[in-house]
Amino acid sequence: SPDLNPIENLWAIIKDRLEKETNVSISNWKQTIAKIWNDVSTTEMQNLIHSMPLRLEACIEFKGETIKTKLSKH
Repeated sequence: SPDLNPIENLWAIIKDRLEKETNVSISNWKQTIAKIWNDVSTTEMQNLIHSMPLRLEACIEFKGETIKTKLSKH
C-alpha cells in the first residue's frame, strides 16, 4: 500500500515544494527537483522512517483500508 511506503510521502514533500517554485522551466526542472531532493532535511527523512510503526498499527486497526486520512486523525 502506498500509505505504508515512506517514499510516497517523500515524493509528496517534493511535489509540494516544486509547486511553490516560481522559476521552473522545461530546461531546469531536473535541476530544480534535484535541489529540492537535496534540501529535504535529515530530520524530515527520520520522521518519515519513524512514522512506520504508526502506519503499520493504523493499517492493522483499519483492517487494511487506506490510512492516509485516518493517520491525520490520530
